[in-house]
Amino acid sequence: MPILPPCPSQIYTIPAGVPFATTLAAGIIERAVSPEALARATILVPSRRAAQALRAAFLEICGDTATLLPRIDPIGDVEEDAPDLLAFAADGIDLPPPMDPLQ
Repeated sequence: MPILPPCPSQIYTIPAGVPFATTLAAGIIERAVSPEALARATILVPSRRAAQALRAAFLEICGDTATLLPRIDPIGDVEEDAPDLLAFAADGIDLPPPMDPLQ
């Protein structure tokens, strides 16, 4: 089930000078098909810091409203001894083999 409704363009931009995480969270909430679909979504971000900022942005936007947030996982900046942050890889997602370090 898609999280976002179909639209002619699947590319969105966030202009320079606006708060990125807050704008991204607002756009995701605005385009979510339903609260349940939002709760089933997974958002991959580049680092733990970005994941924390996006979680905070969702909480800021939702305010006092009870909301189930999407799963927000970092794809980089993850320590090997933090298996909970690598859990998205165990969800049956077939990841391609790692790239050759010399490439």
